[in-house]
Amino acid sequence: MPGLVSGLLSLVSGLQSRLRVRVACGAGAGRVRVACGARAGRVRGGCGARAGGAPPKINPRADPRKREQRAWAQTARMDDLHFGAVIRAIRKRRGLCQADLARLSGVSHATISLVERGHCEKLSLVSVRRIASALDVRTEFHARWRGGELDRLLSRRHSILAESFAAFVLANPGWVVEAEVSFSIYGERGTIDQLAWHQGTAHLLVVELKTALVDINELLGTLDRKRRLARTIAAERGWQPALVSVWLIVEDTHTNRRHATDHRVLLRSRLPLDGRQLRSFLVRPSVAASGLAFWPNANPRSAGPSRRAGGFSQEAR
Repeated sequence: MPGLVSGLLSLVSGLQSRLRVRVACGAGAGRVRVACGARAGRVRGGCGARAGGAPPKINPRADPRKREQRAWAQTARMDDLHFGAVIRAIRKRRGLCQADLARLSGVSHATISLVERGHCEKLSLVSVRRIASALDVRTEFHARWRGGELDRLLSRRHSILAESFAAFVLANPGWVVEAEVSFSIYGERGTIDQLAWHQGTAHLLVVELKTALVDINELLGTLDRKRRLARTIAAERGWQPALVSVWLIVEDTHTNRRHATDHRVLLRSRLPLDGRQLRSFLVRPSVAASGLAFWPNANPRSAGPSRRAGGFSQEAR
C-alpha cells in the first residue's frame, strides 16, 4: 500500500513538471509561456513587441519571389517527368531496352535512366537532344518569364528596329512607308513588316525585319513569297510598281552575324547587296535591288546600317 501511494505521488509530480501557464497581456497581445523542468525560464511573446526586442522572423512562404521560384521549379519538374514518360513509352513501343537506346544515342545507360525518371536537370542539353533524336522525337524548348512580359520585351526590340529603319527610309525624299501590311491572296496569308513606295520611280520596297536569324531556308522562302505577291498587295493601295526590291534588315548581334556567315552562300544568292549600298539605293531607286543590312541593335537614334566589321563578312555592314 505505501508503495502504491508513493507511485501515485511520483506520477502527479511528473505531470506538474510538464504544466505550462499561459498569460495574455492586453487584447490580441502575444503569449507568455512559463515552463517548468527542462524548459524553465523560456519566455515567448509579451505585450506589444516580442520579448527581448528580437525582430520577427520572416516566413519564406510569404515572400512572393520565393513562391514564384517554387512554382517555376514545380512546373519544370512536371515537364521533366512528362518528357521522361514520353521517352520511356516510345522506347518500349519500338521494343528497345535502355541499353539499346543508350547505344543508339551515344550516351550511358545511367543517362537514359535519369531521363526516364524525370531528372533532366542533371543532364546537358546535348545529351537530351541525342536521346530524343534517336527515337525521332522533336524537342522544342520554350522560354517563359513573368507571364506576358517576355512577349512585350521581344516585341519592344522589334518595334525599336522597325522605328529606326522607317525613320532612315523616310529621311530620303519621295518615300512613304506602311508598317505591318497584312495580306490574304488565294489562301496565302501573312504580314509584310514594312512596305515602302517611291512615287517618282514607281519603285516598291519590301522590308523584312529580324531581331534573330533562326531558319535561313524558311526565311528565304518567306521573302520569295512576299516578293511574288508584292505587286498584288501594292495594287490594293493604288500603287502600280515598275520595280520591286526586297531588303532584309537584321539586328546587329554577334549571334546573327555568325548565323549569316554559316549561310553566306544562300544569303548572297538571294540578297547580293549589303548595308553599304542601302543608302545610295534609297537616294536613287532606279534599279531593282535586294540585299541584307545589319542594323545597330535596339538603338532608336541609329542613323544608318551598322558599320562594325566582322560577322557575315567585311562587306555585310
